[in-house]
Amino acid sequence: ADRDLEGTARRETMEQQNDARISDLESKVSQLKDITRGIHKETKESLGLMDALSNNFDKAGAMMKSTVSHLTKMTQQKNGRSGLMVGGFVTVFLLLYFLSSMRGSAVGSPEVVAPLQSNISAVAKAVPGYKTRMQILRQGSGREITKGSMATVHATGVVKETGKKFWSTKDPTPVAAASLKAMEPVPGYKTQMQILREGSGQEITKGSKATVHATGVVKETGKKFWSTKDPGQQPFSYQAGVGGVITGWDQGCLGMKVGEERMLEIPAAEGYGAGGFPAWGIPPGATLQFTLECLKVD
Repeated sequence: ADRDLEGTARRETMEQQNDARISDLESKVSQLKDITRGIHKETKESLGLMDALSNNFDKAGAMMKSTVSHLTKMTQQKNGRSGLMVGGFVTVFLLLYFLSSMRGSAVGSPEVVAPLQSNISAVAKAVPGYKTRMQILRQGSGREITKGSMATVHATGVVKETGKKFWSTKDPTPVAAASLKAMEPVPGYKTQMQILREGSGQEITKGSKATVHATGVVKETGKKFWSTKDPGQQPFSYQAGVGGVITGWDQGCLGMKVGEERMLEIPAAEGYGAGGFPAWGIPPGATLQFTLECLKVD
């Protein structure tokens, strides 16, 4: 009986040790994923940044060596559960090792770099010690902003809940909030419009071809579902006033001039209706807010 108790206690101790090692391995896998994401970001830069990419691979290699050592200890325990976990972790590490072996060849090729660039804006992380989150949209290679340094930047501010831009240093003539025109209905429709910046060029009329920048947000959730200003996107062209786009947009843009920026608030009846547009994350009956900038009229 004493031997049975001693054996049971030994097994429980071994299981606790294995659980701790598994938890440690999961933490290391998470760290390796973060390193891999960093590698993906760095591939967007020119060959001058390949040294930074190499450093990340070296970190991944060192992390893998440490983790393999833990895996070896686990296999020696001959525990069924740990054996199953080992197989999964070994597969992950072999894949990461295969990526590192590509460092001198495929990583730098356009075929590999191009798809990775499309993922650069997908990861947002917290600013250390704060609740603010940050997202690198394009890597830089010059001098770094440090505490006490004088920095000059372009900035655009948007209210997340409404999708409304309240300020941008890139606007030709920044408009004070107090001078903005109030929302007013588009004649004959329920869609509301607000001019954020006056234009002075050719006007959009029925049948004309308009080219615009557009950013769409679901009013109820504050979530952006599309923007021509996102990486990989381009200005949108359409024939105005003939039903080529949703009704609120089609009618709400008539009269816009080149250079003008306009906000449209489009009810579901003049947007995507009761069914919404699930493929774009637009729920049923959603009110849409579009910020549009007229670039060209033909």
